[in-house]
Amino acid sequence: MSSVQESSQKSPTWILETALHPDAISLRNSIPVSIKSLQTTIGHLSNNGKQRERNSHRIWAKILQKLYRNIAPRAAQIQPHQTLLEEEKLFQQEIDDIVKKIPIGKVPGCDGIDNIIVKVILNSFPSLLLDFFNKCLELTCYPDPLKIGLVILFHKTGKEEHNIKSYRPISLLPTLGKLLEKLLLQRFSFQLKTNKLQHPLQYRFREGKSADDALLHVTSLLEQARRQETLAVLISLDISGAFDSLQYSSIRDRFASLSLFSNISETLLDTLRNRKVAMQTSEGPVLWEQTRTTPTAALQVVTGLQPLYLQIQQEATYARVSRARSSSNFFTVIFSPTDYESKSSGIRIHPPPNFLLHSQISFAENDIDSGVNAIYTDGSKTDEGTGSAYCILENYGIIASWQGKLDRSNSVFQAEILAIRMAIEAASSLHRPIKIRTDSLSSLMAILNPKSHHSIVREIQTLLLSHKHIHLRWLKAHVGYLGNECADQLAKEAITKGDPFLLPKPLSYLKAEIKSAALSIWQDNWDSGETGRSTHDIVPRVSNKPVG
Repeated sequence: MSSVQESSQKSPTWILETALHPDAISLRNSIPVSIKSLQTTIGHLSNNGKQRERNSHRIWAKILQKLYRNIAPRAAQIQPHQTLLEEEKLFQQEIDDIVKKIPIGKVPGCDGIDNIIVKVILNSFPSLLLDFFNKCLELTCYPDPLKIGLVILFHKTGKEEHNIKSYRPISLLPTLGKLLEKLLLQRFSFQLKTNKLQHPLQYRFREGKSADDALLHVTSLLEQARRQETLAVLISLDISGAFDSLQYSSIRDRFASLSLFSNISETLLDTLRNRKVAMQTSEGPVLWEQTRTTPTAALQVVTGLQPLYLQIQQEATYARVSRARSSSNFFTVIFSPTDYESKSSGIRIHPPPNFLLHSQISFAENDIDSGVNAIYTDGSKTDEGTGSAYCILENYGIIASWQGKLDRSNSVFQAEILAIRMAIEAASSLHRPIKIRTDSLSSLMAILNPKSHHSIVREIQTLLLSHKHIHLRWLKAHVGYLGNECADQLAKEAITKGDPFLLPKPLSYLKAEIKSAALSIWQDNWDSGETGRSTHDIVPRVSNKPVG
């Protein structure tokens, strides 16, 4: 490995990485600049293969000298000695919860380890990743091989092929590194939230916040200015290469100002040291031109794609009601946020204590006696409505029960989770070990999720942590367990006979209502339109599914 530029620059000096590829390069501590003479620089490349391979390092060095210039680094602020807080070790369940959600089919980094391999490793050797990540935490070390990003360049359509700015770089990081980073950020985000260190106007890289929230905030300010008949000035800043030019010393200074010195924060800071990016030469993209058009209205109906203005209005209405919690009109239909569930955001309780819930929740069906000292819960939904119920069995007899009649708009998940919530409340006063059995697998999985947005789920998590004598158990439905059959019957009866119980409609119902309203408007426009009439004769009804 021969060094091309060596300096302690502010962020990622290019070095040649011959182990990757004869024409591969990697960078460390560098700043990109515009190259106008790229063709001139590489124009003397020999057509002879051996000559090219022999001169490749020298040629890449010349290109890199054009691409990257040195800059004097700014020294990081020196902080007084701080006591390092030792966070608890990572839990196996923390890794399991993240790995089971990572998608397959993602392109791996330069090590070739993709998400499928990670899932296989976790299934075959579950403690291997746990021991590895906890050793990283113990040493406050983010391993250097996990800091190498493989850069792929995509040509921007219509841009000059010989200009370096005409290519969009995509960095492929090692999967294990991304997994470790998620584990660290999950812990660190909790520290930021509990210490109220997140700015209220931060919408990116924050649990439960998104660009929708930022847009809603901006539009609300503009609407307020219009109502008050005052001037409003909107300034939009787009910093070119913001992430590329951010000094690592600034990040370290910001970390230090938070006064959250722990093995978590120190391991995160180690990700900024000795970073590298590897890049390989490749062929340009293949372009395909469309040369013929179809009447838009007919094309939308045939493909099952709603008009764009309806799609935008649907997203805006849903965001206003579910996120901004404000009333919104979808043309003539009014949606009020008080009618629907609100989404809680962030981790409410620290991950390690939350994972202690696993000792109170079991999915094993061993030694189930459905008639002895247990509480059984169930939920039911039919065309008539939704019901929720639990029953307490003792010596094969029901000694107490509860039935709740929900609205037809409520989901079966709401009924199931409510029954568990009411059963825990009843069990909390018994002051003796007791099992609550349910056939709702989705409810138990939601309770085990430390990031659940559901308010009732969060209440259950808090109750379980404060009542260690209560245990939740899963069992199969409709296989002859007495308690389960009794709870099922009570839940069905609750649809018509239960005590009325008011729950807000689920957000899934809000989406369905908005979609239904949009479909109705689309149908009216399709019926009264002037184009695509021959298609209308064949396909008179619009649908969100393509024809055929």
